[in-house]
Amino acid sequence: MSTTPRWGLPEIAAAEEAGYLTHNQALALIDALLHPSAIDMDLSEPPSGTSDGDCYIVAETASSDSDWAGLDDDLVVQVNGAWVALEVFDGVEVFVEDEGVHYVRTGGAWVLSGTTVYEIHGFKTGKPAAGEWILMHQFARAVQFLDDFDGAQGYTDTLPDSAESFNILKLTPGDSTPTTIGTMSFDESTADATFSTTSSGAEPFAIGDILIVEAPDPQDATLEDVVFTLQGVLV
Repeated sequence: MSTTPRWGLPEIAAAEEAGYLTHNQALALIDALLHPSAIDMDLSEPPSGTSDGDCYIVAETASSDSDWAGLDDDLVVQVNGAWVALEVFDGVEVFVEDEGVHYVRTGGAWVLSGTTVYEIHGFKTGKPAAGEWILMHQFARAVQFLDDFDGAQGYTDTLPDSAESFNILKLTPGDSTPTTIGTMSFDESTADATFSTTSSGAEPFAIGDILIVEAPDPQDATLEDVVFTLQGVLV
């Protein structure tokens, strides 16, 4: 089947039988590409309960035994119960619903579009005490962090005896107890941290909110000299 050169839309062939099917397929793809909006961009396989018209950006490594096999990092839409990869090129912008931000295709990758990055840097020299707050940061601007603190970096100079996690907490002025919103974790095999959030989607911080990083409790016998950067976006 021949397709249009830019968006890869199917073209009706001369004297094609049931050409309306090709026409309707092209309309479904156009419908997805007009001001495109993806429900999520972190899944490696389709969730249950999807409907025609649902769009996703597939995770960078799609599940090999799912309907998204081979569609790594693609923008996909469900059409007549099947998943179709949409043609994208540099400059295509997609709103990601669960994060509340736009991504633009740049250099073959999806990057934040039209946003100002907000970084928080922290470090702890030596061994952190059990449950020590090694960072408290109060926000003077409204900021949100993406799912699993996308873009965050962390490093330790001395590995822990076993896997350890620093809690990342949120304290709202007027509340007496902070809420755990995620973790920064190290294990005994690598110096680089991994980050996770307790709920999916973006985590917003309003002006006046406080972000806290809390050391493991009990104290690890060897973990020390930790440095990290959390990356959010201004909203």
